[in-house]
Amino acid sequence: INKGPKNFETLEYIRSLSNATFIRGNHEDAVLAAYFTRKSDPTFKAHMAWVDGLKDDDVAWLVALPFTITLPEFDSFVVHAGVVPDLPLAEQMPQHMTTM
Repeated sequence: INKGPKNFETLEYIRSLSNATFIRGNHEDAVLAAYFTRKSDPTFKAHMAWVDGLKDDDVAWLVALPFTITLPEFDSFVVHAGVVPDLPLAEQMPQHMTTM
């Protein structure tokens, strides 16, 4: 989401997929930041005005997205961007996992 002209359609589509798992990244964070600050932030960017149309359940779904997905069968985990080497997963900062 937040990369093209069909944000609502994209969000609706991915939420309809029952056999997929999604992870939170920098674009989801940008959408949530815009949504929660849009009325009080004088520097609110006009290209983010589309967030006014988000429904409560869309926002709740975005907020609930995990920063990590663990794949024990592969002894692995997935993040959107990256992690700090040699730092345990439990100690990683969400900002690193979404923007590194």
